[in-house]
Order: sequence, then C-alpha cells, then structure tokens
Amino acid sequence: MQFGLLVFDDRADALADWLRHPLRELKGKAPLQLLTTISGFGFVDDVLTRIEYGVYV
Repeated sequence: MQFGLLVFDDRADALADWLRHPLRELKGKAPLQLLTTISGFGFVDDVLTRIEYGVYV
C-alpha cells in the first residue's frame, strides 16, 4: 500500500500498527479488515487522505 507509506512517511511499522487498530471512522473495524473488498479499500483510502491533509473529523 504505497499511499499508506506516503502518509506515514515510509514508516512501515507505524502503518502496520495503524492497519491493525479499530477506528471510529470505520465503525470500529480495523483498516486491515476492510481491505478485502473494493468498497472497504475506498473507505480506508478516504481515511488515509484525511490524515494526509490533517482533517480529523
């Protein structure tokens, strides 16, 4: 997931931790759980985009 590494400044360990932890923005699911579907991938991508731009709503 290149975009994730970009957002986390090439820190694979930080990205791996983030992928495993449930997020309120994803209705309590871990991002890794959602990457198995196209729609889930889109949700995770949206959250990463918000992190990239500093939008934490």
